[in-house]
Amino acid sequence: MLTAFLIDDDPAFQIHLKELLVKDHADINVTGIFANPEDALVALKANAPDVVFLDVEMPGLTGVQLLEHFPQRSFEVVFSSSHDKYAFSAIKKEATDYLLKPVSRIELAKAVEKVKSNVLAKKAKSLAVAPSNPKIPLHSTEGVTLVEVKNILRCEADNNYTTFFLADGKKIVATKSIGDVETMLLPHGFFRSHKSHLVNLNFILKVIKTEGGFIVMNDNSEVPLARGKKEELMNLISGLG
Repeated sequence: MLTAFLIDDDPAFQIHLKELLVKDHADINVTGIFANPEDALVALKANAPDVVFLDVEMPGLTGVQLLEHFPQRSFEVVFSSSHDKYAFSAIKKEATDYLLKPVSRIELAKAVEKVKSNVLAKKAKSLAVAPSNPKIPLHSTEGVTLVEVKNILRCEADNNYTTFFLADGKKIVATKSIGDVETMLLPHGFFRSHKSHLVNLNFILKVIKTEGGFIVMNDNSEVPLARGKKEELMNLISGLG
């Protein structure tokens, strides 16, 4: 599942684009819609999504000017405009794609595929350059334990706590939510397979796509695989190969 912001001062276009995404691209979750680019700028700095659908021409702050605040941005950008005269500026800003309004389902689908490809490539690259043996502190009711990331097999949510399953069979219940753990471990070869589960890609034995879908880890434990995560996991594994 990819997250997305829609930034456009036209309410009708906001509704149109969101409807297309909901109807044709269920694996993209729109987490923010902004008519005011200044509000969008604040939100982007606080918690950037995977992709931003960005209007080129807006009052106060244009789409191009907004991007100047992110010289090394982590998110993909798909520009939209009623005029193709802005395409050159979009290309200069290294946009993933440029959509001419009114946006068609076919052109949006092409843009979404480019976004997915770029996001997966970034994830694969981050896994390849991840530190070989970092340690992270796990806070529990008993104290703090330093654990080597490479020895974490998987993680499972338990309300506001997370259980860490280690390669040696030990378990540690840490006072962190699964969301916080995901942020901490994603750069180190982990994948959120389900809302309650995070797995170390290096310990996956096989992926079962039938019977609802699940992952078999090398200790023979079975981890749920959400329907919307199957394609992403298979593409990510292929990219690493």
